[in-house]
Amino acid sequence: MATPGHHTLSVLVENRPGVLSRVCGLFSRRGFNIESLAVGPTERVDRSVITIRVDCTRHSVEQVVKQLDKLIDVIDVLEVEPDSAIERELLLIKVKAEAEHRLEIMRMAEVFNARVVDAGATTLLLECVEHPDRLAALEELLSPYEIVEAVRTGRVGNDPCLNCERGCTTETEYPRVTGATKPQTDVHFRNGALRRLTSSEREESAWQRSITSPMEISEHSKASASSFWATARRATHMH
Repeated sequence: MATPGHHTLSVLVENRPGVLSRVCGLFSRRGFNIESLAVGPTERVDRSVITIRVDCTRHSVEQVVKQLDKLIDVIDVLEVEPDSAIERELLLIKVKAEAEHRLEIMRMAEVFNARVVDAGATTLLLECVEHPDRLAALEELLSPYEIVEAVRTGRVGNDPCLNCERGCTTETEYPRVTGATKPQTDVHFRNGALRRLTSSEREESAWQRSITSPMEISEHSKASASSFWATARRATHMH
């Protein structure tokens, strides 16, 4: 069940130190409230996916996406649609379980596909991987037995439609040097909507990627400046 005003974003980023700190710093500066956050590597060792559950009751999701898209380490930002996505979260919950209630708690856990991972004299530790809404329901049912401790990892999601769009991105690497331009993709968030880049935008992106180092950027700037001043001098002589 989708919560009004809450959105799940899948952020594809470069797998390098400091990226998660910059993403979280952006949310802190802009006042965006993170409900849950999970991060891990993808099938490529140089990329990671950050799954963020964000409260957008005070800000639009488009505003959040635009701010994320400005970060140089962010490759792609897509919203996980709750109707089509498969979302899961891990819950570890320790419950007081006296002898007379132990069997009852274990049967209840089976309904939610949970399993007992540890047992003490008066407690049971359950592990459950399910949709976040079902985890909340399990916690509610176990609350009368007294929950000693509960830890959740934060949700992760996989949307077949999202993977199709993300699979259309251009597989071009950009130089990891200071001054390198951010890579552009054929499918990207622009003006709050997911759309395919135009041919002119792709040509501009290709030109940006052709600049491979700060030195070349500097040389290009010098050439542009020289051309400008030469044109200005000719115009002065003509007058």
